Amino acid sequence: MNVTVPDHFWEPLRKRLITNTIGYIPVMNNAGIIVSPQKSSAPIVTYISRQNHGRSLKPIDHARLVDALKQLEEEGICEVNVVAMETMTFPQQIETAARSTVGHFL
Repeated sequence: MNVTVPDHFWEPLRKRLITNTIGYIPVMNNAGIIVSPQKSSAPIVTYISRQNHGRSLKPIDHARLVDALKQLEEEGICEVNVVAMETMTFPQQIETAARSTVGHFL
């Protein structure tokens, strides 16, 4: 099955969620990097860990993944956020997702 959707299909919903939850919409450039209100020159990578709930990596694999992501951050390639959504409030979850330019959900 091949389902295609228009570019930016989720954009109207994303804007409504962000505006209703955190009160503003971050301004992004064409590369998806937030330029206002917070400026960042590197992509923001968010790894949403599910280690404590449901699907999870082996503990050693999770640790290695986080170490590799942190190494990328140390090299200035990206900003890395490792989060467990179940420990965050809904507004924090939305803000985290809105700030992210790259996400990986495990």
